[in-house]
Amino acid sequence: MRRYGRAIADYLAHVARRVRVEVEQVVLTAGTQHSLDLLCAAGWPTSATRVWMEEPGYWGARAGAFFEACDLKIEPVAVDAERG
Repeated sequence: MRRYGRAIADYLAHVARRVRVEVEQVVLTAGTQHSLDLLCAAGWPTSATRVWMEEPGYWGARAGAFFEACDLKIEPVAVDAERG
């Protein structure tokens, strides 16, 4: 699994978003809903957490009321035409 994490970290750093990320920060899940469920089960986030979310973003996080149910503040981040 570490090999996949390294590939994702390299992709984020050099191709997709120019984001610096360590392999240890990459979590592989079975999909977006699975990752949201894991976050909730782990006790993260708290009501003090602010969430940066691409605009437009994954409708399931909003429509499913995940972020609202956790009393989080959503900070929309526009996706530019070049990257989006």
